[in-house]
Amino acid sequence: MFLLAPESSEAVERFYKSSADAQGFVMNLMAAWAWRPDVFESFAALRDQLTSNSALSKRDQAVLVCATASQLQDSYCSLAWGKKLSAEADAASAAAGLDDRAIFEATAFIAFRLAFSTVNDALGAEPDWQLVRAAPQEVNATVTYGRAPQAMPSTSVRQG
Repeated sequence: MFLLAPESSEAVERFYKSSADAQGFVMNLMAAWAWRPDVFESFAALRDQLTSNSALSKRDQAVLVCATASQLQDSYCSLAWGKKLSAEADAASAAAGLDDRAIFEATAFIAFRLAFSTVNDALGAEPDWQLVRAAPQEVNATVTYGRAPQAMPSTSVRQG
């Protein structure tokens, strides 16, 4: 680490103890954060507020952190979150990362999807009734936004 650990104080020792209680050991990163335990605790509280009622599962969160950490070549977070991911999924999932090609493809895919959807929306395309009929009821029930689907014709001239 680039910083020396701060001098011992009641606040610093309490901070280290909370890490040991939570992790079973005092994480190395705690020596840096021990300079301002209040900032760490505020950050942790905000993170907990975001994740405690998140639509993202613990597995989803771990996948996102692991993928990001591996691309940043952040071994600390890769290892810490890889452990969490392996507990939520399996060890093979935790070891997997995205290479540069996969990152490019994911980025390009999303960009193309956004462009495609923007053109469709700008031109007023309504979802096809056939899509509504083919989609699971759970999907139809959640898609309550955007344009209403095209009405199902009694007799259709065009079949799709």
